[in-house]
Amino acid sequence: MGQSIEEATANLILRFNERIQYLNNNGSPIPAPGSGKASVEFAPNDQVEALRPLVDYFWADVLV
Repeated sequence: MGQSIEEATANLILRFNERIQYLNNNGSPIPAPGSGKASVEFAPNDQVEALRPLVDYFWADVLV
């Protein structure tokens, strides 16, 4: 995050380098780009419908 594109980019680079250093210090492998993609798993409909009150509240009171 940052107030400008340059600041946001600098913060991202800093965090990236900190993560690489952390992995190196702990002997963990540095993952290859794209190797951390999660598989998509859909929730059963009853679990989705259990959130209906929250969704209705969000649409009615937050987005209005």
